[in-house]
Amino acid sequence: MKLVITIVWFAVAPLALEFGVAFRGRSRWTDATLEGELRRFLADREDWPTRAEFEAAGEISLLRAVYAHGGAALWRHRLGMTPT
Repeated sequence: MKLVITIVWFAVAPLALEFGVAFRGRSRWTDATLEGELRRFLADREDWPTRAEFEAAGEISLLRAVYAHGGAALWRHRLGMTPT
């Protein structure tokens, strides 16, 4: 059963990200850890990065966590960022 759950997670999470759908699964991310990592990643920015920028920086798991915890619009607002 554990193997099936793992396969489903890896199949569904990327699709949810692709279509901008929030997907909640087991995660190491809490709102506090997510906010801290976002602040670190976004420290020198004024605007919200594109998906391609998250990927280029090796931070796609951070972007997935954003979608799993309310979505980009919520976190942009919380952090005072402007959309791209």
